[in-house]
Amino acid sequence: MAREIVGPIREALRNFGFALTSAMTFDPALSNRQFRIGMRLSGEVPNFASLVARVRARAPNAMITSAHFAREELGELLANGDLDLAFDILHPHKKGLNQQLLREDRLVVVARRGHPDVDGKISLETYLRLDHVFASPRSSGLGYEDGELAREGLHRRIAVRCQNAMSAWNIVSQSDMLFTLPKRYAEGLLKLQDNQLVDLPLSIRPTTLYMYWHEASEADPGLIWLRDIIVSEPLVS
Repeated sequence: MAREIVGPIREALRNFGFALTSAMTFDPALSNRQFRIGMRLSGEVPNFASLVARVRARAPNAMITSAHFAREELGELLANGDLDLAFDILHPHKKGLNQQLLREDRLVVVARRGHPDVDGKISLETYLRLDHVFASPRSSGLGYEDGELAREGLHRRIAVRCQNAMSAWNIVSQSDMLFTLPKRYAEGLLKLQDNQLVDLPLSIRPTTLYMYWHEASEADPGLIWLRDIIVSEPLVS
């Protein structure tokens, strides 16, 4: 019985805490509040440093935590207060969660400079023929681009899987493999290795990035402040 009721009790206490917090004011210059932000590993690399700089410039005593999360646990983590906000792809609507679209971005293909088959552009035939690197913390499963290819009855060969985009970027710079990712993210990685970016040779829907928070925290002045900072300069997909 204790295990069954612990979730609802934690959520009720969380809502009570938010009710108290909402009645207070938030002064970023004086606050030492800790903000817990859910980020996938692929999103932390291009986004977290910039977000930390913007928050700390206004709230120099604030503490900021980036935490990985399992998608199926997102609703519970936000409801229990283990996370204040989270960034991720579009989820089916979950009771109690609010969401806001932060940005859309198109996919591009990364290849090394001097690639024998890629010079400023790539054909669909070449894209499907060459080997690919796929970056994901998951040990199995395919990416967004693979689902879009499947809609057209197409398939690419993933020869290497790694856990993050920086590794994939470096692998591409030393091989003839390709790497597909959102354009804005790719532009941020150009400083690592000067790979070339070319348009994906297939018209597909853009990737999206959403911000999620629990409805109980809607009126929390500290989180309103944080959400406003994030919306003023949307993150990378």
